[in-house]
Amino acid sequence: MTYTLTEIEDAILAALAPLGTGQGGSVKKIDSYGGELDEEKIAQFAVTVPAILVAYAGSVLVPDAYPYLVETGTWAILIADRNLRGNRQARADGPEGTYGLLVSVRLKLHGVRLLSNLRPATLKRQIALANTPSLSIYSAEYEIIQHVRD
Repeated sequence: MTYTLTEIEDAILAALAPLGTGQGGSVKKIDSYGGELDEEKIAQFAVTVPAILVAYAGSVLVPDAYPYLVETGTWAILIADRNLRGNRQARADGPEGTYGLLVSVRLKLHGVRLLSNLRPATLKRQIALANTPSLSIYSAEYEIIQHVRD
């Protein structure tokens, strides 16, 4: 079975849901990325942190035994937090702070088979996207591989 991008994104969001405040976690917003980091929206977004946003970054398709392809999809998990005492505290380890949230996301996704015919998600890299005096935003990129029929 081949999964759509929407099905994979929904599975990622479901795996991260326990980190949300509705399920006892500390993350206020877990959702699909919808342009929250655009310059005109970032101030409004900063109020909703800590937040985790999921964005599809693209796929590489490689031929396999005809008529199949191997699709390696990359998913960026955007992690944001702020602290009015400064950026160092916004990045702090623990249940809050971007460093702690990077670990929490890794525990929910890395090596986890999100849907039955997918290979387990693999963490490929973590990078800083933005650091202001009070806001810290990182991206954790995961690869998810599936066989698709051409």
